[in-house]
Amino acid sequence: MAHRAEHQAGEAAATPVAAQLTIVEKGQLLFTIERAPYRAARDQAQASLASARAELARAESDLERLKTAVKTDAVSQQDVDRAQAQRDQASAAVLGAKAELDKAELDYGYTLVRSPIHGVASRRRVDVGNLL
Repeated sequence: MAHRAEHQAGEAAATPVAAQLTIVEKGQLLFTIERAPYRAARDQAQASLASARAELARAESDLERLKTAVKTDAVSQQDVDRAQAQRDQASAAVLGAKAELDKAELDYGYTLVRSPIHGVASRRRVDVGNLL
């Protein structure tokens, strides 16, 4: 699959293909977009997923405790229903956080622009510092 530069915005950080009319192999790195902002976004998404998973574990624990307590009339069914809704919200938050992490990892991957084919790079149109 060809990585397309228009997916990302940033400065070109490296351009390993040095000259025009350079033979390139399929998958060879053509240039790199500054990765730090995308790495930070990926790390933030990982942290958000970890937080969402912890919240889900707490909500599941609370729900189980309340399900036991409702049997002895220590809490109302309404409390159990509320805990169930909180567990469902926490579960949805985990799915959302996973999707955000997937997107952040995809964006991070697009910072490495590789040749989609074996061939000749006829012109180098990207130099270090170019805004892409």
